[in-house]
Amino acid sequence: PLSSLSAIPLAIGSIEKIDDDRVIVCNTYAVVFAAIPLELLPPDLGANIALACIDVSSIVPQARRVLSDVISTQSAAGRHHVHVLVIGCGKAGLAALYAMADV
Repeated sequence: PLSSLSAIPLAIGSIEKIDDDRVIVCNTYAVVFAAIPLELLPPDLGANIALACIDVSSIVPQARRVLSDVISTQSAAGRHHVHVLVIGCGKAGLAALYAMADV
């Protein structure tokens, strides 16, 4: 199950790898209360994509990194305009827009 881990107590058995802004852990469990909605990951959706979509804690560096990569790719192809669609403009969406304005 995937859920926001910002307020969920974790018991981490061991850290397997630290990769940029992700930590791969083993033998870990979470204390999840009934008030926290859970959903199983669809079998056709990879964990990396799902986590990138719901992880708002790293939205600012993630938005900058993704937009920088897109701009580099577009510039190499001779295109100079990039259009960005931010779905949901709560605090995370506004933070993403602000971060991308600097790129």
